[in-house]
Amino acid sequence: MTERTPLTSTAMPQYDPQYVFNAGRVYRNRVRQFQCCVCATVLACFIVALVVTVAYSVNRDTDDAGNNTDSSEDDILLTLTSLQFPLPDPEYVTWPDNDTSSAELELALNIGQEKLKVRDRAEETGPRLQQDSPSYRHQMAVRTYPEATRLSRAGYILDVASQHLLPSCRRNETQKAICRGPTVAADWMPQEACADDISTPCPPTTYRSADGSCNNLLHPYKWGVAMRPFRRTLPPDYGDGISTPRLAKDGSALPSARDVSVTVHRPLYHDDPHFTVMLAVWGQFIDHDITATALNIGNNGGAISCCETEDLHPECFPVLLDMGDPYFHQFNMTCMEFVRSAPAPMCTLGPREQLNQVSSYLDGSVIYGANFNLTTQLRSMQGGKLRMSVTPDGRTLLPYTSDPSDGCNQEQENARGRYCFASGKKK
Repeated sequence: MTERTPLTSTAMPQYDPQYVFNAGRVYRNRVRQFQCCVCATVLACFIVALVVTVAYSVNRDTDDAGNNTDSSEDDILLTLTSLQFPLPDPEYVTWPDNDTSSAELELALNIGQEKLKVRDRAEETGPRLQQDSPSYRHQMAVRTYPEATRLSRAGYILDVASQHLLPSCRRNETQKAICRGPTVAADWMPQEACADDISTPCPPTTYRSADGSCNNLLHPYKWGVAMRPFRRTLPPDYGDGISTPRLAKDGSALPSARDVSVTVHRPLYHDDPHFTVMLAVWGQFIDHDITATALNIGNNGGAISCCETEDLHPECFPVLLDMGDPYFHQFNMTCMEFVRSAPAPMCTLGPREQLNQVSSYLDGSVIYGANFNLTTQLRSMQGGKLRMSVTPDGRTLLPYTSDPSDGCNQEQENARGRYCFASGKKK
């Protein structure tokens, strides 16, 4: 071969060089076939993606169809933004203030104290939830502080007394009146329930308080303070105006909350393309920092059982499951434990209110605690730092809690030196 050797085929193929290019129609046909193949593949992928997108959108619309309501979201948002919060307190019907009513009030309070004693005796002999049960762990996860339990005992007495005096407040049997008053002064009434800026002046201090007291100078012992009743956006709507469960407009019982949940809410949720699970985690963190509703617990600090007894605890609202309920078939459950929120002492008679165990300020109380005793236990008293536990490999974690009844610590894990943590949320 020389410099003049041709690069294309000749009339004598046997003498063609091995590296000649296959120029001509065959080469062009192969290029067109390759281009068509690429275009067909791209078009097929586009069609498949389009079909999947349409099917996903239709499926989401079908699942959400049952959750749509007739009310316009824009109208609801406009109504809420036009309100000035906090809303003014509703007008209450007051009990008459005379010698007869004073005697009735004393009798009603005595009845409340006697019923509290009966409840205490029943709790001593009543059934106990098993510590390894989900219901026990749930009640302990939202554990009520001893201070809240003490306050709720006074709230229970006032709740029973209000129910006893309800007929004297109503104008007729069909009226669901909201009664309030008179002020209760008794030796068993917690002083903080009736505290105000006149009887309890705020001490001078440089820092804000952990429980929220005196942080609002206009309402130092009422607004945002831990161990105080929640402030309502809307007035209460109890069945009897005081404490019993809400009723339908015609006076009949409302359907079970569990039945409504199973019927209305879809059982399967799709992945949300706009949010991650961090949205829920952060939302829970914020929620626990500003609210911690106290639940009723036994006088010994134990969890109350509502399903394992025929003699129902007065603070129980067990949820009975129908045969069509998924839990009925999956776990052979006929009853779900449900204990009422603890009643808050209001210093006066009236509708039942709920107790917030933490301050309503976004102040990190879920980390540092919402009362002086707890914050002191969590602090190291060195450089303003919190107490920490150190792992064998040198990592620092939250301090341990060795409470065997908190629903988290387990005997076999404690034997291996593994304990649950303590924080501002609970100890």
